[in-house]
Amino acid sequence: MRQKPHELLESEAIIRAQRAFFEMGGFATQASALAEEVSRALSRCPEREGCDTNILAAGCGEGFYLRKVGEHLAATGRAAAGLWGTDTEKLAVRYAAGRQPGANFAVASPHKLPFADGSFDVVLVAFAHAPWDSICRVLRPGSAVINARAGPDHLRQLSERVRGGLKAERAGPDHHPAALAENYMRVRTEEVFCGKQATQLLEMTPFIRLGACRDELRREVAAGAQLPCTVDLIISTHRVWLGTGGETV
Repeated sequence: MRQKPHELLESEAIIRAQRAFFEMGGFATQASALAEEVSRALSRCPEREGCDTNILAAGCGEGFYLRKVGEHLAATGRAAAGLWGTDTEKLAVRYAAGRQPGANFAVASPHKLPFADGSFDVVLVAFAHAPWDSICRVLRPGSAVINARAGPDHLRQLSERVRGGLKAERAGPDHHPAALAENYMRVRTEEVFCGKQATQLLEMTPFIRLGACRDELRREVAAGAQLPCTVDLIISTHRVWLGTGGETV
């Protein structure tokens, strides 16, 4: 479905805010933990002689998490892995490609990933959605899906402010019926954001952009107020023993 002009402008504003927030060091601890988990999961993939190692970030956004993965692999001597990212937003893909010229990016729907069956060793889905069948099709047997999602306390202080003190209910983890949950971790830190970084956090967070107290929060930050926030990320890794196209081996 084609976006309406106002929806496109809203989406692009969020993408620009995300880029600025991450460039100022936002969510750095969580991103490092995620990159380490990608490396660990990759090390347990079955070796295939003559096959390139490839990692896909499905719903990569402006590329922050894939960049962290690339940096970690380079630092640990595994820079030869091919890095790929897809997203439905053209601006996000353009930003990602500009910041990581050594990776490969495409504008594509997660429902129709433009890759051959069995192309990847790891698929990373961070704060995004990708259908399980679509992921399995592009994975090699013995490969891994890494799902990173907001934990129950993620940005809790802001969420409660927007909802008048009520704690938000978060959905549980996606159901992966064909996979073995190999690893699970929760990376939870207490952060204080202020100045431009706090402003960008407000601009990139959908529930705040839609909240009635959005302008009030903006004014408080502009006047020098700090935003204490819990940053809560859950990372789960699922080893997939499937053939291409969803056939068991």
